[in-house]
Formats: sequence, structure tokens, C-alpha cells
Amino acid sequence: ALSQLGSTAVREARVVSANLAGERICMSPTLDTSITHLGGLAIASVGITSRMAKEFGFEPMSVKYRGSTLPEYYPGGSDITIKLVFTGEKRILGGQIIGKEGVLARIDTLSTLIQCKGGLDELYNLETAYTPPISPTTDPLSVAAALALKKCKRG
Repeated sequence: ALSQLGSTAVREARVVSANLAGERICMSPTLDTSITHLGGLAIASVGITSRMAKEFGFEPMSVKYRGSTLPEYYPGGSDITIKLVFTGEKRILGGQIIGKEGVLARIDTLSTLIQCKGGLDELYNLETAYTPPISPTTDPLSVAAALALKKCKRG
């Protein structure tokens, strides 16, 4: 499927203009990283869904995790829900995130990891910044990755 996202069009234009100028560069495949804002919630997606993964011949697994954007003891956090789609070999195929805050940074992190061929182990061990007014000790992405790794072990 072709991407109809503006961010993809900009990447394509960069590649075309560079090639017209004599450089020989290629564009990496698009992951269709997207985000929208609806009713006070940010809703984001990257990669492929479980259904799409099956259509492409994968045997996908998935986990959902609902956590908080701040430590439980700190006031003002909000719920964030993360779904990871992956294979039994720990390859991340895609993900969806929904919440009031912190969604953009996390979907971009997931997109970067997938582009760099990082898997569940890398997501679980990802180093993130921490300070109670802005972030939890363990990022919800890492917690979701831990759940996914457990599911991989169980099969």
C-alpha cells in the first residue's frame, strides 16, 4: 500500500531532489508513522497491525499495556495504552499508542527502533530520561516490551 502521509511525501521529495542533483540515495521503506488528535487524546500508529501482519504471512503476537505517564506517587499523570505487534523471534512489526500526553515521543521512539531493526530486547533495555514531574522510572514502552518478551517465552 502506498502511504498518503505528508511526512512520507517530504522524505520522497528529499530523495528525488538528491538524485536529480547527482547523488545516488534510496529511501528506506515507510512505516506509516502517524498521529492524530481527537477528543483530547493523541492516537498514534507505526508499522503494521496484527491483521496486516497475518495478511503478509507473519504469525503475529501482540500485547496491550495500560500505564501512567508519570510515577504513581506523583500527581498529574494520565493513562497511556500501548499495543505492540511482534513475532515470536522478538521482531517488532508495529504498534499503536493512545493517551493524553507522551504519545508522540513514544511512537517516534518505536518508529526509530523499527527502522534501525531493533527488537523487543532493545525496546526493553532502552535508556530513557527520568524525573518525576515529567516521566516514570520505567517507561511504559519498556513495560510493554517486558510483557511481549514474556509472551515470546511462553510461545
